[in-house]
Amino acid sequence: MTRFSIMTALDPKAPIGEVGVLADAAEALGFHKLWLWDSWASKDGYIGLALAAQHTERLLLGTGVAPTPLRHSALLVNAIATVDDISGGRAVLGIGSGGQATCGRLGVPKARIAEFRAEIELIRRLLAGEEVVGGQPYRVESVTRPIPLYTAVWGPRMQALSGELADGVIIMGPERAEVFSQKMQRIRSAAAGAERDPDDVRCVLQVSCAYADDPGPLIEKYKSLAIHHMQRLGYEGEYPAEFRHLFDEVREAVRLIAMPEGESPGAGRVPDEFVRHSLLVGTEAECVARLADILALRPDEVVFSVGYAKVADLEKAASLFSKAASA
Repeated sequence: MTRFSIMTALDPKAPIGEVGVLADAAEALGFHKLWLWDSWASKDGYIGLALAAQHTERLLLGTGVAPTPLRHSALLVNAIATVDDISGGRAVLGIGSGGQATCGRLGVPKARIAEFRAEIELIRRLLAGEEVVGGQPYRVESVTRPIPLYTAVWGPRMQALSGELADGVIIMGPERAEVFSQKMQRIRSAAAGAERDPDDVRCVLQVSCAYADDPGPLIEKYKSLAIHHMQRLGYEGEYPAEFRHLFDEVREAVRLIAMPEGESPGAGRVPDEFVRHSLLVGTEAECVARLADILALRPDEVVFSVGYAKVADLEKAASLFSKAASA
């Protein structure tokens, strides 16, 4: 059975205590997990998860996601182990190699594949309570159980690595069933190649969730996220040929790395059709049909990614999931 979750950032200008209201609503609406950004561009995600834990009883709580180049693995593990303690064993650690927004704007390079492999292997050992050797031997004493480790991935090498080593994989990219299907198969094949049961690797499909009778204003709003996606290098082949010329044009015109949430220069260069194709944005009927196709792939989880989510956004996501699941 596919579960549904929410991934969001904590508005840096809003009181962090509002996350308690959000978490309470998420649990009441049947969400499986609350994933919070670990980013300098939002309020602190670990504090947010700790507050959310005190307002909930069943909701799983994860980082969505922690960029490994910005924090030592021992600190990541200690932080999520503390959330696990506060929540009574409901924490999940989501990590990534560092996107152009989270790391690039700070001048920090993202982790290369070999570096990210080493980080995953180190984190798994620390989550198992093992002693490891850095400058000298150490272990993270706050760990009491092997907290599930998820990775966020886009390209094929990250998919293969995650199928080999991760407990779960948050799959990003054009939010279309045919693209997700290829990525899920690549992850499961890598798991089998590592002599793992492919069903033990949880596949989480990340989608937007924005619909209205007149989706025009939402399409304009989500052009910043579209630019954020287009600034990633090497993934043009996942899009139809008629859109591929846009990538170089947008990268040339928009030098400042776009954030996933908020306005971005160059939005006028992004056609409405590109947003409709690559993101789950449109009328309710369009989004229900698209999501139903995605659910037909039988992923373990669909996570709705909404920047600075409010309770109303959770209600819309839950409603969309319910309608798509019964379509």
